[in-house]
Amino acid sequence: MKKTFSRAFSLLLVLALLVSVIPSALAADGKLDVKANESTIASEGNTTVTATAPADADLTGATWVWSATEGATVSGTGTSATVTASAVTEDKEVTITATATVPAKEAIGDTPATEEKIYTGECKITVKAPVHAEGIALNYEAISPKLDEAGVKITATVTPDDATDEITWSVTDGSPDNSVVSISAAKGTSTTVTAVKPGSAKVTATVNGKTASCNVTVAKKDITPTAPPVETLYVGGKTKPLTLVGLPTDKADYTVTWAVESGDDKVSVTADGVVTALKAGPATLKATVALTETGAVKYNLTKTEIEVPVTVKDSGVVAEDISVKAGETGTITLSLSDKSAINPKYEVTSTSGSPSYTINGNKITFTTTSKTEDVYTFNVKATYDTAGKTGVEATGSVKAYVYRTDNEIYMTVTGSFASGSLTNVTSISKNSGKEYTNVTLNGMLQQSGAAEVKIGTGNGDKIGDFKEDHWILGADSVSFSVLTTGERYFSYELLTSTGLTVSKGYINIKAVNTTADIQFSTTYNKSITFDTSKFTTFWNNNKKANDFSSSLSYVTFDVSGGVYPQYGKLTYNNNTFSYNTKFYTSSSQTYYLGKVTYVPDSTLKSSYYVTIPFTAYGTKTSEKMSGTVKIALNESDFLISSNGVQFGLGTTSVVDLMKEAYKAATGAELAYATFPNLSVSTGKLYYNYSTVLNNTPVVSSYEFYVTPTTSQKDLDKVVLVPRAGLTGKISFSFYGYDSKGDNKKLCTIELEVQELTKSEEFTDVGTSYAWAAASVEFLAAQGIAQGSNGKYRPSAYITRGDFMLMLYRAFLEDEHKNDSITSNFSDVTKGSDTYSKETYQAVGVAKKLGIAQGTNGKFNPKSYITRQEAMTLIYRTLDEVNYDLEYTVSTSTSSFKDYSSVASYAKTAISDLIGHGIVIGNNSKINPTSNITRAEMAVILHRVLTY
Repeated sequence: MKKTFSRAFSLLLVLALLVSVIPSALAADGKLDVKANESTIASEGNTTVTATAPADADLTGATWVWSATEGATVSGTGTSATVTASAVTEDKEVTITATATVPAKEAIGDTPATEEKIYTGECKITVKAPVHAEGIALNYEAISPKLDEAGVKITATVTPDDATDEITWSVTDGSPDNSVVSISAAKGTSTTVTAVKPGSAKVTATVNGKTASCNVTVAKKDITPTAPPVETLYVGGKTKPLTLVGLPTDKADYTVTWAVESGDDKVSVTADGVVTALKAGPATLKATVALTETGAVKYNLTKTEIEVPVTVKDSGVVAEDISVKAGETGTITLSLSDKSAINPKYEVTSTSGSPSYTINGNKITFTTTSKTEDVYTFNVKATYDTAGKTGVEATGSVKAYVYRTDNEIYMTVTGSFASGSLTNVTSISKNSGKEYTNVTLNGMLQQSGAAEVKIGTGNGDKIGDFKEDHWILGADSVSFSVLTTGERYFSYELLTSTGLTVSKGYINIKAVNTTADIQFSTTYNKSITFDTSKFTTFWNNNKKANDFSSSLSYVTFDVSGGVYPQYGKLTYNNNTFSYNTKFYTSSSQTYYLGKVTYVPDSTLKSSYYVTIPFTAYGTKTSEKMSGTVKIALNESDFLISSNGVQFGLGTTSVVDLMKEAYKAATGAELAYATFPNLSVSTGKLYYNYSTVLNNTPVVSSYEFYVTPTTSQKDLDKVVLVPRAGLTGKISFSFYGYDSKGDNKKLCTIELEVQELTKSEEFTDVGTSYAWAAASVEFLAAQGIAQGSNGKYRPSAYITRGDFMLMLYRAFLEDEHKNDSITSNFSDVTKGSDTYSKETYQAVGVAKKLGIAQGTNGKFNPKSYITRQEAMTLIYRTLDEVNYDLEYTVSTSTSSFKDYSSVASYAKTAISDLIGHGIVIGNNSKINPTSNITRAEMAVILHRVLTY
């Protein structure tokens, strides 16, 4: 019995040993080297892991499986995978395992059969749990910011310093509206405290239930005005309005009155400080300063009377500065301040501005060019006799301001326009051939000799008005009240301090409402009844941000005074609309929101945006929020694709839209048009277009005719190609002219770029690839992406050979398709089919031009291409063909966590393409060694070709 048990036990032991050995043998065919980009990642963070096979291993056809122990998940189907950490409360070590199974192969001819092989490997990653703040401190216990001065930056530090909690900031003070100070940021490690009005306040930083505070005291600011510098005046001359130094920036806070203290025979002065020189000699002005009611709240005035010394001298040669329109002739008349002069003789000793002139007696006659805006200065000497002297000399100078009248400034204001001002605008000016972007109107109008701006009556939609019809350049702020959306034109004139014209032109302001909370659309002949659910959705979407707990109860529309709505009226249940009525979301109430209707003005058939401000109230009456209803009225439904549109094609063409817009604006028939420079953020205009590299770019000097002669450019053949990734409404402007070349008018039309959900060309680019569909269609239309059997294979990694072929078709084929390739990489063979021949030519041309450099004489055309390799080839190709990317972004390499891991040969290329918006990355990473799919390639190349 004992011997039987012993034998049985021995048999079991042997079997156990065999069982333990067999799985080990199955998994030990080879070891994978598994490495992670980061050995430590934050809770809910991610990283990339890569598996490398032994040098002698052939993993062709291998099936890859990735797994992770508790604390993370891993996803991947090839040699690399993404690890995503779970939410953990304490640090956890996670093991990542990669397994590659190579299936067995049957013997074929001389090729022997192989057995299934399994390769495996692992690495470890530590998932770090969030660290919560244990304490918080501020760098100030108390501060005293001053009015009209820069704010004070308060920084909060937490312990421990690796805590992950977010710091929030708040202000409390004793004023009814908590407005003693303002803070720049409600969240973050710091905020800037700016004084608003005198008083006391407390700024508090909170993190993880811990708080730290800083006491703030704002006192009145001492103001000591001082005299401005006054240059020597000459008899007959004037100054700009004098401005005292050291006064508050807001002119509503004080008043200044000017008077002559002594020497009233030498000078005169207006109440606003314009000094006129009357007679040679010294004089003294006195400025009296007083605080207004609002200024007295903020300031202490330490000095109320300021004396300003002035010196007046005889000018000798006297002449009035003049203004002359460019292209015309000007005449300056000279005289002498010495009235006893006998037989004066004048000569021009020097000039600035290079005028062409003649002088005859006391007349200087000069000519101007037809396009140049300039300032001519003539320095003059006179020689004359008097009753007691001979050969007396006198000197003087005179200026001539040459102005154009075709200067135009275009400004786009965006926002919500229940009220507003001309701030944070995108502005482009063609003033004197210069372009300005993101600058103030005041800055754009600055020109040599200009002191004052006068604004004429505007025309166009009543979107708002300038606060003043004139202001002093550089001294007064420019304020434009915006009431609604639309366009308006204002004439402007720049003047010197003595009232001479320096420049004339037009300011075109376009207001676009980008912050509408609820949107509707309709046409001129169709009323629209408000959908109550949209107001409820607006409330629910914003309730959390406002810390509200109640549901929406009713809405009021802020339309008293007849300002709103524009281009139509509101009615209630087809009856008269009562302003400020409470319109409830419940249909059982007397006034139901679902019966409010907007009725358009049926005479207005052009497109407009109607804005109607409203206030929404919760069932708790203390909870309320404001919003804007935006109604798109008569919007164009003219759809274009990512391939763009030729203006003369279609039943309703772009040319038809241009003709309608011009006739609506002028009443005349459109004969020809010119195009201002189109913003690259919208797209590009071409003429005689076949591909984006085989065309004529449209410039502003080209004239395009509706009915051209053989020597004129045809408006029908203009093509607009939108920027890659752009969808939705776009607008562009043109100057229209009638048949006489007159009646010039800047008009704007609107198109809509269609958002594709799938490809029409390739059956396998469906809705799951909607993000790439437009780009694939674009490349197909350009002949760059050709696919196979109606399929594009968007998910497949693109090989180096295919990548180079697409670059070749896009940029090199037209010029190099007939090049003789006598040298190519050793692993690139020509073959007999069209594909291999074309690939051979593409890679050979790239090698010949130095674009493709290979490794050890090989190009590896069938290997997948990495992101950094692809970007390098794109960059070298663009450099070779001198192709300039015009679109730029503010992103830099510092925005990407893994830029340091980019190979040295690729850094310049990737840095440049980041700055042009070509490289966007994923989760703040470039992933330089990851492979690119064919869909991703299409999107990248589409950007390159349209940016």
